[in-house]
Amino acid sequence: MDPAIVFLFLFPPLFVAVWFLSLHFIAAVGGWRELARVYAAAGPIAAAAEWRNRGARLGFATKYNGCVNIAVNSMGMQLSLWRILRIGHPPLFIPWSDIRTEPVRRMFADYVRFSFARAAPTLLLRRGLAEEVLLASHRIAAAPRP
Repeated sequence: MDPAIVFLFLFPPLFVAVWFLSLHFIAAVGGWRELARVYAAAGPIAAAAEWRNRGARLGFATKYNGCVNIAVNSMGMQLSLWRILRIGHPPLFIPWSDIRTEPVRRMFADYVRFSFARAAPTLLLRRGLAEEVLLASHRIAAAPRP
């Protein structure tokens, strides 16, 4: 059998398998899976404000570049990823009562670290975005200057 034909038949299922396993691995390493066990969203929220295609860091090693969607209202914050990346990453809804924030200074930028009462992973957002999110939820006092 011609190797090109074998490749054409094997590549699509192999690609899908690698994609599926990679996204589940990233969710486990970064902590999204742990957050989802506690904070899985029942559905979309009636958002007071939304930010699409933003960057965030989760846990120690996971950086979501421009694929995070954030929605907030007076009850809490919802996090989701692009649909194509949602495998292993269900949308999250975290109530404000479970969120603590603290400023973090890194070498090239200022961030705000969001920590959660019932799960260990932390979320880092750039300071400007974090201030917008907190202001929209009327919680700007929770983000002091570093």
